[in-house]
Amino acid sequence: MKRILSTFILMLLLNNQSIADEIRFVGETYCPYLCEKDQEGFMLEIARVVFENNGHMITYQALPWSRALLTIHKNKQADALLSVVKESEPNLIYPTEELGHIKGCYFTSENSDWKYTGLKSLEDITLGLIDNYGYGADPVLAKHIEKFKNDKNRIIFLAGTSTSITQILHMIERGRVSGTTDDQYVVNYTIKKNNITGIRLAGCSGANIPLYIGFSPFNPKAKEYAEILSAGIQTLRKSGELEIILNKYGVSDWK
Repeated sequence: MKRILSTFILMLLLNNQSIADEIRFVGETYCPYLCEKDQEGFMLEIARVVFENNGHMITYQALPWSRALLTIHKNKQADALLSVVKESEPNLIYPTEELGHIKGCYFTSENSDWKYTGLKSLEDITLGLIDNYGYGADPVLAKHIEKFKNDKNRIIFLAGTSTSITQILHMIERGRVSGTTDDQYVVNYTIKKNNITGIRLAGCSGANIPLYIGFSPFNPKAKEYAEILSAGIQTLRKSGELEIILNKYGVSDWK
């Protein structure tokens, strides 16, 4: 009887292993959303908890944004893209639950008296921006980019890498561009980590832009993964575990 029971338990374990998926995540370092070394970032940590609670394992590869896009779209070597603005990647499969909000704030040199007051004010500065980022979620900025994307006196684009925002902030320090726009959490983290000085907040757009994890349409389980993630976030929120994770990164629940 004991031998039969042991065999049954072993079969259950092997069966569970056979249905467990390894889900390949890619994204670009964007702390506190996606971090490196000591902390994962709250977005990756939440995803890991949810999928491990559902019997799946996730792997994560930090890549420059342009390579992350190539990996999930063209090369089909990843199952999920982290920290995505829906409007920028409409072909991915999304959960109903977002994983944070970014607020488009503007930053300039502390020697500048420029303030963001809307579309017209953007024409007074040279913006340093990151190529292929989800700026289209802010209709005001999107309109400005569309009009001046080829005018290097108004916009200078940098290729998306893990150090792009750091490079742009240094460009502001040196007077090579007048300002940039990004999430306040991210900019404050970058300034502190890299001992950047002379940068000031010059206003925010007021638009809270949801960030998501997008799943590859080439993976037949993409919709299932999106549903698991949505349900898991709701469970973490109800249990209080979501708040515990966010507190580690100094972030409040966006809902």
